Amino acid sequence: MPTEPPPEDLVRLPPRDPQASKRDHGRVVVVGGAPGMAGAPALAAMAALKSGAGLVELLVPDSVAAIAAAFDPCVMTRGLPAEAEGGFAAAAEDTLVARLTAADAGVVGPGIGRTAAVRDIVRRLWRDVSAPVVFDADALWALSAAEIDAVVVFKGAGTLVVAPGRQARNDTGNPGMATAGTGDVLAGVIAAILGQGLAPLDAARLGVWVHGRAGDAAAADLGEISMTARDLLDRLHVGFRAADCRPQ
Repeated sequence: MPTEPPPEDLVRLPPRDPQASKRDHGRVVVVGGAPGMAGAPALAAMAALKSGAGLVELLVPDSVAAIAAAFDPCVMTRGLPAEAEGGFAAAAEDTLVARLTAADAGVVGPGIGRTAAVRDIVRRLWRDVSAPVVFDADALWALSAAEIDAVVVFKGAGTLVVAPGRQARNDTGNPGMATAGTGDVLAGVIAAILGQGLAPLDAARLGVWVHGRAGDAAAADLGEISMTARDLLDRLHVGFRAADCRPQ
């Protein structure tokens, strides 16, 4: 496994106050899911917990709530109104706006699908939610016709993190990470870091670096062929420990 230290300008999470409670480490709300895709938002939610979020709430359509809730008892899962085919209905929109607005950070998009209702919901969340939110997966489809001024992560070999006037290339990760679900994990990692107070560009850079180092640990243990997103999730602690190896 690569052992190179993180870049000198990589911003890290601050040390934790010994008197802190779960409410001091951020409340993350994950929005996503549809029939056949309950695992995607669950992976993002579990990654947020593994990345230090104090509380994680998972909002999914009623049609997949029982499945999504079964992945991890540490995640608070809630089902919202669904259309006949099982994706979010327009009636879920106000609740989604309210829950994300009350959060410290959010994720919107994993497994959410590409219906007209979802498109309208995602566009309203982009417009009306003031909390920092990671828009990923099918949420990007819904925003494809919108004007966007944001930090953007271009996932792939040598992942790029781009913001207006700035960009950084990441050097962790490996081809074994090209497998279903690793992007959902990354979205949850970045959201958790946002919820703990880092600025969007700093959170994206740290999240990408940690995510890649966790993937390198999984590849070292299992090989690039056999690793899955769940294996990466289980090694996020390796990435965070490695990111914190520099002197204070």
